[in-house]
Amino acid sequence: MMKQYLFETISDEIETRIQRSEFKSGMLMPSEAELQQLFGASRTTIRKALDNLVAKELIIKKNGVGVYVKPQISSQNILEMTGVMKNNNLGNAAKQIKEFHLRKADKYYGELFDISDNALLYTIKHVYQEKQNQVYETIILPQQLYPTLNLTDIQMVNTIELVNSAKESFYGMQQDLQLVSMAPTQAKYLDLEEDVLLFKLSSQYYAENHKVIGISNRYEPADTTEFNIDFN
Repeated sequence: MMKQYLFETISDEIETRIQRSEFKSGMLMPSEAELQQLFGASRTTIRKALDNLVAKELIIKKNGVGVYVKPQISSQNILEMTGVMKNNNLGNAAKQIKEFHLRKADKYYGELFDISDNALLYTIKHVYQEKQNQVYETIILPQQLYPTLNLTDIQMVNTIELVNSAKESFYGMQQDLQLVSMAPTQAKYLDLEEDVLLFKLSSQYYAENHKVIGISNRYEPADTTEFNIDFN
């Protein structure tokens, strides 16, 4: 039997923890220093273990930020689902987080998420900017399904990957596209004329048991946005 090096043993253990969702898909892993303490190993050994996992395409290194578990469902995967609407112009737009806070669920959200009216919800608001194309998005998530969510995670992953980190696995989504006038809430974040029309793309994300695990609303100017509906 061939001897296994320490970095291989640590790599195998991290892989097992990823499979058990102790390190969840799309989320930030412990730092190198924390992994050194956890496994009682040198920095060099930890780096070799992480490099091994990168080679297996299980994790992603983000310079200056840290190491993420590679998302199991990417935006490309989800866009292959029947009837999913996507924006052709957004590309790799930069994301600016405008708000990230907790609030109590009211009766409406309590019923929607099947939680107590006093349970806590994450409210996330951010803006994408790609040349002349602007998008304002709000996301609402029940805290009990995303107990380890932090601002860095939101900055580094897209909405689909974020929803896929819930304690109940993401299974599908329902979308609705409307043409609306810009309200003061959207005008606060979008640098547009007051009388501009917006596309509002509303999405509900479901677990396999049909429970709603997140919702989002995206607003973008109708005159510069093109949507495709993918039926493949």
